Amino acid sequence: MELQRDRAYFLYRYGTGLLRHIPRHIAMNVMTLIADVAYLVSGRTRSVVASNIRRVVGGEMSSEDLQRLVRSSFGSYARYWVDLALLSRLPDRDYDDLLDEHDLVEFIEVHQHRGAVIALPHIGSWEIAGLWAHRHGYAVNTVAEPASSEALTEWFRQQRDELGIHAFTTTDNVISQLLAALDRDELVTLVADRNIGGEGIDVLFFGEVVKMPGGPALLALRSGCPLIPLAVYHDRADFHQPVLLPPISLERTGRLRDDVVRVTQDLACAFEELIKRAPEQWHVFQPIWPQREE
Repeated sequence: MELQRDRAYFLYRYGTGLLRHIPRHIAMNVMTLIADVAYLVSGRTRSVVASNIRRVVGGEMSSEDLQRLVRSSFGSYARYWVDLALLSRLPDRDYDDLLDEHDLVEFIEVHQHRGAVIALPHIGSWEIAGLWAHRHGYAVNTVAEPASSEALTEWFRQQRDELGIHAFTTTDNVISQLLAALDRDELVTLVADRNIGGEGIDVLFFGEVVKMPGGPALLALRSGCPLIPLAVYHDRADFHQPVLLPPISLERTGRLRDDVVRVTQDLACAFEELIKRAPEQWHVFQPIWPQREE
């Protein structure tokens, strides 16, 4: 098992190094080919992705159309890794050609560089928005999702550091650290559509109860900073479109625990809206609803 974890680390580390030494369009083509192969040979994962996407789009889609979305999901995930590998190396002029900054500029105009909790589903390449915020004067923080080994977790943390995104680990007294960051008017960005560890909060998500992390709601309620849903989509022309939804209501109605539950449910509804816009860009390759896995 340890050898397998080390293989994952070396694959990500040296694969990224290779991508950084070839032109972006070639890197995209190479990773798209790898994604197509993965789609063909990864039967179990393909079935899980199909189950997740069918839940999003409903039961009336034909199996052929569903498989097209599943295949596109593999390709979208490959594009994500190209972005993560190459963004920190892009000159400003090339970076500006990759991103529609309209919603992000509007965010700064409204919030005036005050702290905020940005909550995201696993859609598209969210780090490109984090890099944009860093280049426009924000300190950006996140939490590193535990990987299959400590070495791989640390490698992911270093990749985000290169983009100006500071990644705390779950052992860093993380809630206190993130509250302190918000108090300094920094951004906290949390990918929060899948519960990784801890108890989680029961929410209704695409018609069935699942658990989601309560961290974004807790941080926003305790800090008073706005909680804003975000997704960053991409198109076939390698262009990225950040979409910010209105802030989730943080009105206090009772005990903190009750308000965390209510706000997390509202966030789950916002995630539904964002995921429905491009279900093939939802990078969740684990069962969200295990009892419905196909």
